[in-house]
Amino acid sequence: MPRPTVTDIARELGCSKNTISLALRGDGQIPERTQERVRAMAEQMGYVPNATVSHLMAQLRSSRSTRFRAKLAMINTNRDEQALRRPPTIPTYVHGCKSRAKKTGYSFDEFWLHDPEYNAARLRRIFTTRGIKGIVLSGLMDSNRLPQELAPLWK
Repeated sequence: MPRPTVTDIARELGCSKNTISLALRGDGQIPERTQERVRAMAEQMGYVPNATVSHLMAQLRSSRSTRFRAKLAMINTNRDEQALRRPPTIPTYVHGCKSRAKKTGYSFDEFWLHDPEYNAARLRRIFTTRGIKGIVLSGLMDSNRLPQELAPLWK
C-alpha cells in the first residue's frame, strides 16, 4: 500500500494541497481549527512527511524573495531622538521589527514623534503619499501616552 501524500489528505478533506502543506507546517495563515483537522486526518491516514522533500521545499521557500507589499512607519516616541539606535534594548527591538517586516514584504520609514517639523496633518500627508499602511511605536516610556494632537494620525 503506497504512503499517503498531501494530495490524498487534501482530497479527503476537500482542501487544496497548499492548505494542507501550510497546516502541517503550522503556518499562521491557516486557522488553528483547520490545522487540527489536517493533523488529525494526516495521523489517521498514516501520513509521514518525506524528510528530503521537506528539506528541499524549506530551502526553496527561504531563497524566494518576498515581493514588496507596503511601507510601515517606525515612530520613535522617546524624547531622545537617537533612542532607536542606542543600546541596550530598543535597537534590538527595532532590528527584530525590521527583520520580520522584510521577510513579509514590508519596509519601514522612521520618524521621531517629537520632531518640531512634524504635526498630524504633515505626517498624514507623508503617510498617504508614501503608502504607509501601519505604524509601529517604539520607546513610549516617559508618559505612556500619545500626544492628543496626533490622534487623527492613529485613526
